[in-house]
Amino acid sequence: MKYKRLLILGLALLLVLFSFGCKLNKKAQTYTTTLEGISIHVPSLTGGIINKLMVDEGRWINVGDTLAILDSREIRYQADQIDASLTELSIQTQIANSNLQQAQTDLAYIQEKQQRTQRLLTSEVIQQQSLDDLNNLLQKSRTMVNNANDQLTMLRATQEKLLAQKKILLKKIADAVIISPAKGKITSLYYRQGEALAPYANLLEVINTASLQAKIYVSESELAKVKTGQQVKVITESGQKYPAVIDHISNQAEFTPKTILTPDTRASMVYAVTLKVENPKDTLKDGMPVDVEL
Repeated sequence: MKYKRLLILGLALLLVLFSFGCKLNKKAQTYTTTLEGISIHVPSLTGGIINKLMVDEGRWINVGDTLAILDSREIRYQADQIDASLTELSIQTQIANSNLQQAQTDLAYIQEKQQRTQRLLTSEVIQQQSLDDLNNLLQKSRTMVNNANDQLTMLRATQEKLLAQKKILLKKIADAVIISPAKGKITSLYYRQGEALAPYANLLEVINTASLQAKIYVSESELAKVKTGQQVKVITESGQKYPAVIDHISNQAEFTPKTILTPDTRASMVYAVTLKVENPKDTLKDGMPVDVEL
């Protein structure tokens, strides 16, 4: 009986040791990849000759840095024309207001006179013709008031149109100073100082390093271990670990890219998993090789 108990106890101990050994042998899956910055093409929202080019290829820039200044003289001249038209329109509006006030005064006078004539006609003091003449004059006065109101409405609409055109020109003047929208390194410069830049043409390309991406490829057997929003670690060659998050998992399998090293070389079909790594201190660089632990 004692021997049987010792045998059961020994078997239980072996089972515990085996289970513990399995857990020790279960390592985190590691994938090798490289970090990539987000490529941004910086366009010119307006056109013009590049008067000043403030940057060169390979330079690091920050958000808000001035990249180039375009010649905006023609746009400023157009804005001056708008100002002159608005001044002329202001004078026309003053005249129209005076005409409206006069028309309203005349209308009030004729209405009062028409009412008096109507009373006199009732008492047979004057003839019908006098009242008819006043009624005709009253109708003309009302038409003049309506026309004066329409004239003012048209002038206000013209003013709004000119002000809208001026806003567009002022925006173009502001857009003539091209500002960096992101922090990163200029990898390509498409124009030089003195060249003409067309509206919406790309001035340069910058790699945004404030937030980096990395892509790994996992087999279907490992796919269950990953999910969108999952926190993972990226490890640099120096051993530094940085937090990352799984941003996207491809829904479609593809053949293993030849340039990618995967832990399971037998798997011919894999799924692309994109990671996002925040880089506020700029310690990580575009193209830096890293390991990803899942």
